[in-house]
Amino acid sequence: MARPLKQIDARQVKALAEIGCTIGEIAAVTGAGKRTIETRFRAAIHQGQEWRNVSVRRMAFRAARKGSAPVIIFLLKNCCGMRDTPIEPITAATPLTADDVFARLCTSVSVTVSEAKLALELKQTTIGGKPGDKNVTIQ
Repeated sequence: MARPLKQIDARQVKALAEIGCTIGEIAAVTGAGKRTIETRFRAAIHQGQEWRNVSVRRMAFRAARKGSAPVIIFLLKNCCGMRDTPIEPITAATPLTADDVFARLCTSVSVTVSEAKLALELKQTTIGGKPGDKNVTIQ
């Protein structure tokens, strides 16, 4: 004869999932096994997690509307596909003139501080190469 099912409240499981509890944590709180929680309450866990995601997203948009710069940046990166990395990475093999550096600065492509300072000092010389030459190395 099969063992009787443990009485577990699906609303409690959903509420725990809403606050981000793992299946192991839900099992510990309810006194059931992980597998029991996974199999019997899959829908409640999924619904709780979805509600949590909507709630967090709602809070993020409220903060962004109030002008929170970190939240706005986060949303731009995650919802709009923007990124911090340069489109054309600068390598030691890529010689840049001061005009190149300033053009990159004006178009929001990443330039290191040392590259910008060096470009200001050297005006029309190139960045990259050997020290003392018309080309210099940035370290």
